[in-house]
Amino acid sequence: MPYMMRIDLHGLSADRACQKLEAILFRERGIRLEIVHGNGHGILKRAVREFVQNCVCVERIELGEEMNLPGGSGITVAYTYN
Repeated sequence: MPYMMRIDLHGLSADRACQKLEAILFRERGIRLEIVHGNGHGILKRAVREFVQNCVCVERIELGEEMNLPGGSGITVAYTYN
């Protein structure tokens, strides 16, 4: 099982949140990153999910609502390559 990390992006702009994600995802290898973005109006959630789906460092993603995680659709999980 990969090393788990968690980041809370509540209150950040979509641009700032993606900058923070980029810094982590390009630095850390073989991790499971729980990204807490919340739901709100959906702007941050859409930006985060689009970013991780297109990030070359990310092997796969899972959606919080499909994993039945506390926080549901307010969480996205990204797994990075080793």
